[in-house]
This record gives sequence, structure tokens and C-alpha cells, in this order.
Amino acid sequence: LTHSLTHSLTHSFLRLITLNIRCGRYSNLNVALRTMHQMRVDLGIFTETKIDNDMYTRDCCGYTIFATHAKSQFQGGVALFYRTENSRWCIEGEMAHGPNVISCILVSGDRRWNLLGVYIPPSEDDGATMNFVTEAIRYRGSRYPFILLGDLNVDLDRLENIRADTISAYLALYGFQDVGDHFKHPRGRWTWSQQRQEGRYLRSRTDYVIAQDVSDFRRWAIKIPRFDTDHRAIVAEITFGKLYIHRDYVTCRRSLPRFPFQRPFSENDVRFQHLKQKKCLPDPQKQRDRSWISIITWNLIDKRAFAVRWRQPDEVIHSLSKAIWQSLRKDRRRRAEKVSREIETKIQSGNVHGAFELLRGWYRRRGGKSPRPTRKDLNLIRSQFRNLYRKVDPSGDPLPIHVSPAPVNDSIPDEDEIWHAAKRMRRGCF
Repeated sequence: LTHSLTHSLTHSFLRLITLNIRCGRYSNLNVALRTMHQMRVDLGIFTETKIDNDMYTRDCCGYTIFATHAKSQFQGGVALFYRTENSRWCIEGEMAHGPNVISCILVSGDRRWNLLGVYIPPSEDDGATMNFVTEAIRYRGSRYPFILLGDLNVDLDRLENIRADTISAYLALYGFQDVGDHFKHPRGRWTWSQQRQEGRYLRSRTDYVIAQDVSDFRRWAIKIPRFDTDHRAIVAEITFGKLYIHRDYVTCRRSLPRFPFQRPFSENDVRFQHLKQKKCLPDPQKQRDRSWISIITWNLIDKRAFAVRWRQPDEVIHSLSKAIWQSLRKDRRRRAEKVSREIETKIQSGNVHGAFELLRGWYRRRGGKSPRPTRKDLNLIRSQFRNLYRKVDPSGDPLPIHVSPAPVNDSIPDEDEIWHAAKRMRRGCF
């Protein structure tokens, strides 16, 4: 079993996290996801990603990523990440509400939660982000409890200005409570720090995990991630729902349900089972081996994270950062050369389609896969299609028909007709 599946089967809780990564551009999102994999995180929120387009990592280290479009490449942005393969829970209906708010539904057995990922810029004083939070809450409804993760850039224990009072009043209006108030942490509850030239540090509470039902949480802690950031991460854990209920739920959501083989097996069933047994599945490799980032670059990234954590001199950190960018540049060049050689090999062997599949990954914009719809979304889509294809008498005069109708064969096509149609397909394999 892979690391993620082993974690899901041996633990009865789901690990959430929120972390301000300062920037998700230039392969920083890959580095942050690798850190989350090392911390055995199941899902979480990255704030201040500064991703203002669709050019970002969609899947890495076993995680699926969904990010908003920030206002600019210098401020804002939120990203939701969660494990792609899991058997105890699933994410449905990911949606962006503005540049700094994400919402989705977490399903685990008979339990449901509405998740909100929020980032409020420190210079924002017009309440635009809180208006998007209100929009997300109204869209999701009040049937399931809400859990909010993110960086609010305000200390809820020190309401020193009107901006802090307004944010605190919004959260109290919707019944949110700080999960950290119900747990102890011996190393302080600050999540942001910055060193001044005088040698002193400024520290404040800016990141939060707040919820409407605090009893769902079994653990809350502040961790220092192995990542170059001036924020500490908040880790929280909630218990799973019942496994057999979640399996039944996933089965009923399948578009094509599984049917057991009828016994005794037919000749085709026996051949199919024989093919399944003879198929050689590749052994699961570590994500570091599959990544385009080399081991040398990962070692430099680990050294920089160690230097930042133990507050080594700035000259050492800057030199490591420069070495990381140079190594990443070599890795990108090496990846491009490898793909170009593969394309040339496929063209020389006459596999034009395979060469084109490799080539279009470098020029085609990837929009990501559509999110799993919720029950509410499915009912809305069904009603819209029902109204669209409902038989309605046409308005106005009927269209004039000046030709005699041609006979159309509506019978079931035979095997020769299907074979002929398949051979005429543009990218068919026949």
C-alpha cells in the first residue's frame, strides 16, 4: 500500500492544516505539497498563493490542488489541496468565491462539513473578503456545520481597530468559535513572526481554524513546517464517519454501478479474469523519484528549510536560495531535453499520435478536472436538463417543409455497421 492509503487505514482521524506559504509560484507549490506529504496531512488550505492564472500545479505528491485567481501576483490567493486517493472521505463541489475565498463539502460516512478557505489581506478595510465569505455561506446553506481555515490577518484576542471589530462581529454572527481556545499549546499561540533590525521579533496571531461545532475536533496544535515561510502551521484533527456508510455512499454516487459476475463464468469472463491476473502492475514509487525536481534540488530545499528554522545568518539563506533557483533551472532544462528526445523517438518509430500527446502537454493550457458535484448541484443540473428537453409546443407559425421526409433506419446497428463507423473515427485505433 502507498503511504496515503496506509495512513487512511491505520488512523481513525482526518488531519487538516492551514499555512501561509507567501508565494505558490515558481515551483513553491510543489515544495509546499511535499512538506504536507511529510507531515501526513490529508487536506488543507494554502493562503497567499499569489497565483493569478491557470498555470499552477494540479496534482503533486498524491494531492489534488484547486486554486483561486488572485488579484495580482503580489498579494492574495487561496488554494485547496486534498489527497487524491482515500477510502474514508471525499471532497465535493469545490468553488471559488472571489480571489480569496474557497468553499467545498467534506463527506465522510454519515458526517458532512462545509469547508471555507479564507485569506484577508492586511491592507483590506472595505470588507470585500467577508462579503465573499457571506456569499459562500449562503450558497452552502446551514444544513451542515462550517469549518473555516485561513489567514485573517487579525488577532481576535486583541481587537485594536474597527477592522478587527468588524471581522470578529462577522464570525460571531455565524456562530464561529476558535478551536484553539479549547486546546493547550505550551509554545505560544502566535503564528506569524518577523525579525527587525534591532534584533527583536514581532509576533502575532493571524492564522486560525475556527468552526461552528468544536466538539468535532480531537486535536489542535501549532507546527513549524519544513518550508521557507514566516508563518507557523495550524494542524487540527477530526474523526471519520463510519466506513461502511461511506462505502455505500460512494457506490451509490457511481454513474456506472458495479455488477457482480454471473456464475458459472462464460468463456469471455474467464478470458477477462485471466488477463487481470497476468497484468503486471508497476510497484508504487516514491513521489521524489517521480518528480521532475532532482534529488540535488530537494536536498538544497531541505537545507534552506533547516537554516530558516534555526535562524542561521541571512547570507547562508540567500546563498541557498540562489543555489535552489539555479538547480531548478537545470531541472527544467533537463526535463525539456528528455521530452524532446522522447518525441523524436516516437516520430522516428512512426507513432505520430504518441508524439503529439507528449508535445501538446507543453503548449496546451490545462484547465483541471471538473469538481465532484454535490447533491444540491446534481438536483439543479437535473432540473435544468429536464426543463431543457421537456416537450413544449412551439410558439408562432410552424416551419415550412418543402422536401419530402427521408426514411431513417432506427433499428439496432449490426456489428459490421459499428466496425465501419469505428474505422471512420479521426483518432480511432482500428
